[in-house]
Amino acid sequence: ELAAPPAGMDAVTLPGGLYACCRIPAAGMLQEAYDYMYDEWPQTPGGYTVLTDKPCFERYDSRFFQSGTHDVYVPVLPREEYAAPFCGLPCLMPRPVGPDFRA
Repeated sequence: ELAAPPAGMDAVTLPGGLYACCRIPAAGMLQEAYDYMYDEWPQTPGGYTVLTDKPCFERYDSRFFQSGTHDVYVPVLPREEYAAPFCGLPCLMPRPVGPDFRA
């Protein structure tokens, strides 16, 4: 059982699936990360097909308060072959989330 969210925030249950994670080294790079993950990365040889009908999410933990580092997760379709993504941001290989991951 998770603790109740802070005042002014709501808990959301996300559908399970495969999500690509992009580590954002600074808070000021958030828009750049979204632009890359939705527009540029899927067009690269290592990119995945991003699902725009499922929600994306951001994960903030203690790293954010220390350095501004946080993670953006976008839903993707699985692929048969492995191809490491190449990008200017440290994108990680997609990993399963869920079912019903709670953020």
